[in-house]
Amino acid sequence: MVRIEICYFCSSRIYPGHGIVFARNDSKDTTFDFEKRRNRPVKYDREAMGKTLLAMKKVKEVQAKREKRFFENRHKGALAKEKAAIKAEIKDNIELLAPAAAVDREKTLTAISDKAKQKASAAASKARALMETED
Repeated sequence: MVRIEICYFCSSRIYPGHGIVFARNDSKDTTFDFEKRRNRPVKYDREAMGKTLLAMKKVKEVQAKREKRFFENRHKGALAKEKAAIKAEIKDNIELLAPAAAVDREKTLTAISDKAKQKASAAASKARALMETED
């Protein structure tokens, strides 16, 4: 027969080999004491501060380059799809543009696609300018 004791604090059973852990009533968990950090200020080091500031500038530059690259890569596909959609719409509805355009279809298609390219490049340059001004 194994002797089972009763905890004097909470009246729960204590089995052999599972001893008593001191229960505090101040709501502090002492098991996390090893994670304490002392709030001691770091001594000022001019060289370390200079290196830190340079590193911060480099990080900002790298971040700006990555954002720009991401923006350009994301819009490459969109611009190609937009151009293809414009060309398809022009081919389908060329007779609506002008009656003379139906006669000289290729000439009109190239002129309109050039205008579409100019509009797309203007929109892209505006987007780039916006990205640069946000930095």
